[in-house]
Amino acid sequence: MSDRSVQGQHFGKRPKPPHHLILSQGNGIRRITLPRWSLLATSAAVGLMSVWSLGATGFILFRDDFVAGIVSREASMQYGYEGRIATLKAELAKLQSRQLVDQQAFAEKVDTLLRRQVSLESRQAILQSLTDMATAVGIRPNTPQTLDEPAAPAAGAPQPLPDTDGGSLPVKPGKQAQIRLLPPQLADTTGALASAEPAAPTRSGADVSGKLDAVAGSLDAVETRQAETLAEIGAHAKARVGHIRDALEDIGLDADKLATRDVRPLAEGGPFIPLELPQNATPFETLAFNVQESLAAADGLDRLLTTVPLKRPFPKAQITSTFGARTDPFLGTMAMHAGIDFSEESGAPVRATASGVVDEAGWAGGYGNMVEITHGNGLATRYGHMSEILVAPGEKVVIGQIIGRVGSTGRSTGPHLHYETRINGQAVDPMRFLRAGREIEKS
Repeated sequence: MSDRSVQGQHFGKRPKPPHHLILSQGNGIRRITLPRWSLLATSAAVGLMSVWSLGATGFILFRDDFVAGIVSREASMQYGYEGRIATLKAELAKLQSRQLVDQQAFAEKVDTLLRRQVSLESRQAILQSLTDMATAVGIRPNTPQTLDEPAAPAAGAPQPLPDTDGGSLPVKPGKQAQIRLLPPQLADTTGALASAEPAAPTRSGADVSGKLDAVAGSLDAVETRQAETLAEIGAHAKARVGHIRDALEDIGLDADKLATRDVRPLAEGGPFIPLELPQNATPFETLAFNVQESLAAADGLDRLLTTVPLKRPFPKAQITSTFGARTDPFLGTMAMHAGIDFSEESGAPVRATASGVVDEAGWAGGYGNMVEITHGNGLATRYGHMSEILVAPGEKVVIGQIIGRVGSTGRSTGPHLHYETRINGQAVDPMRFLRAGREIEKS
């Protein structure tokens, strides 16, 4: 092949220069031709060795600083974690402390409600006793309450004396009324308090707190109603005492001078224990003490009323002759009439107008068959012209008891009852007593 044809084959391509390695030793020179890839591999190996050498040298020189940096970074991270843990622990302790405070507050609230409930029950017992006393003297509070109706009197017990309006004057209720102030819903609410346990505040904590507030409101309402009822009983008792005193004064009797020992109660007694108010008494107890004194005074006067002839011997008998000067039915001349005459059918029952002791029972001249009853404190009543006498001298009688029957014995023109009232032996107008009785009934 000619040189021209060889040149034609490489036309357009730049020839790669050859790589030669020349080794010289003494006077001899040796040239070694190396391929391109061998030279590149050798260069890469030399470079890697240089980098490794530099790295190893740097590690040896800066090893301590490098390790110290790593340790410092790890310590910093550890401190950061410990700080966050400490913060979380503090928040948890604060939350637990808040829950503990809430639990204590809840427990104190429940304990307060329970103590208030016990106090109200104690007050209720006092109020119940005073209500029984008030009922015994005919006082019924106007405050809306639930009262039990008194039971019917037992057989043989003293019967009440009918009044002019067809009613009756109660001697004493067979069963004293009972008053209940606690609302029905309060019993269900407060009953759960005894078993209530303090609990950590939850989403239902607000509901529990609301229920406790509702119970507290109910207790407040009961406490207010108890105080109002007690004050009302006291006001009624004072008014009744004043009314009775005024009525007795109109008759001519001084309530302070009437001897209660002359009133003979039925089967009562016991040792004398002075009534005293404790030094540490609450306002409610102080008010209750004052009300009790007023009720005791009203009860004493009420007992006296059973010995004062304030009622008619008949419910609605017609009065045919009044007290005072009149024309004598037999002689036709003016004469003094010492009582009043009730027209009634022969044989009608005659009832005692007050409790007392039979002083006379028999024939008494113009009175015919007559019964005289002494009632203590100088009071006495006479019942004349009866057809039959049903009591004997010295016998104790109670108000409303039948003592005889209507007749026309003695100085009489027909069946009727001659009725007298006397103070210290002197005849006084019975109408004064009857009017006073009507006024007292209104109180």
